[in-house]
Amino acid sequence: KAAQPADALRRLPALAREGYLAVPSVFAALALRSAPGLAGSIRGELLQRWLFGVRRGVLHILPKAPFAEVDPFYQKYNKLQAEHAQLNVWWKGSLPFKFWDYDLIDRSGPQVALQIVRRTVSLE
Repeated sequence: KAAQPADALRRLPALAREGYLAVPSVFAALALRSAPGLAGSIRGELLQRWLFGVRRGVLHILPKAPFAEVDPFYQKYNKLQAEHAQLNVWWKGSLPFKFWDYDLIDRSGPQVALQIVRRTVSLE
């Protein structure tokens, strides 16, 4: 279910001993692109809700927060290169992941939330 990708990830080891997961990379999620019917550009796909990154062997899933549209930190993602459009993760036995939901990030406050997202996506 797209609203909570962690639910699907928790079920994967019960369905298979190992597997391959392909999700949009942060480069695809944060690249500037035009949106038909809208003035200007948006980051990523219009309905994309999540950022995926890998840090120390753990898949991190973060909400694509509105500040990604205006934070200068994300300018390095402006032009998508096709070879970086997909994040590929092979797993065996278990799929370690950390799910950062809106509530957790919101309780941290805006500056801490900004740093959490920056740190996680920049290590992909």
